[in-house]
Amino acid sequence: MVGLGIIGLELDQALHRLRIKTTCVGRNKFIGGLTDPNVNKYAIAAMSREMDFYPGQESEIEPNEDKFSVTFGDRSVVVDGILAALGRRPTLEGLGMEKLGVKLDAHGLPPFNTQTMQIGNFPIFLAGDMKGERPTLHEAADEGRIAGYNSVRQVPSTFSRRARLNITFSHPNIAVVSRSYASLKDTTYSIGEVKFDGQGRSLVMAENSGTLRVYGDTQSGKLLGAEMMAPAGEHLAHLFSWVIQRDLTVFEVVQLPYYHPVVEEGLRTALRDLARKVESTRPQFELALCGESGIECLS
Repeated sequence: MVGLGIIGLELDQALHRLRIKTTCVGRNKFIGGLTDPNVNKYAIAAMSREMDFYPGQESEIEPNEDKFSVTFGDRSVVVDGILAALGRRPTLEGLGMEKLGVKLDAHGLPPFNTQTMQIGNFPIFLAGDMKGERPTLHEAADEGRIAGYNSVRQVPSTFSRRARLNITFSHPNIAVVSRSYASLKDTTYSIGEVKFDGQGRSLVMAENSGTLRVYGDTQSGKLLGAEMMAPAGEHLAHLFSWVIQRDLTVFEVVQLPYYHPVVEEGLRTALRDLARKVESTRPQFELALCGESGIECLS
């Protein structure tokens, strides 16, 4: 398997668990769409315990009779077949983008508005894999709706986009929610962290492997994003994307209910860790005081 992005990683693990001897190689040091070095290190260690796993390696492939020789680093393997998961590229040749009179990027794409899908002031709209910005089905559906809506109107409307959500269906799941670690470099932020190795429900399910890092604004506690490899990570990622889209702070989210014993308690642990690092005045209790910030008392 060549390529350790989201699709490559899912196929790697699936083939391995179908008892196919699989060697996994990728040129990128980060796997499954991750950018957080701590989460990535944990994920690589977890995958390496299960498979022959070699991220950050350039590979060379040569025919070897009816097989292939694959060389990467100081290693070489002979394999029956190669499955390449190297991403998607939009097919732009022949569309005449260069005739628009605007500067194209390295991929041949013109600048466009992600909230209208419009290219400059032209009556031309991009969506889905053509633009390559958010290459997931639910985002492509939104983009198609926006582009179609605006293409039949005199003045395009601007739409608020959903919080970003990318999930790798590996086991445990890998997910990046809203702002990634890499996107925070110009932001003042703090990090809350939890390991699932000793988390109660994860231990009971014998799936106690994973780590979660949540990012929040150091001054206000506003939640910014998260990266994780975690049991039930697809569900944790959805919950976290919802509260981010609602523009909540870490203090508001720790006030929400968490049942015991559930994996979501791990998310609360990470949020509590983040809350301790935020500089703004924090509530004395996690439970909201009646009448505080307009909160109505529940019986």
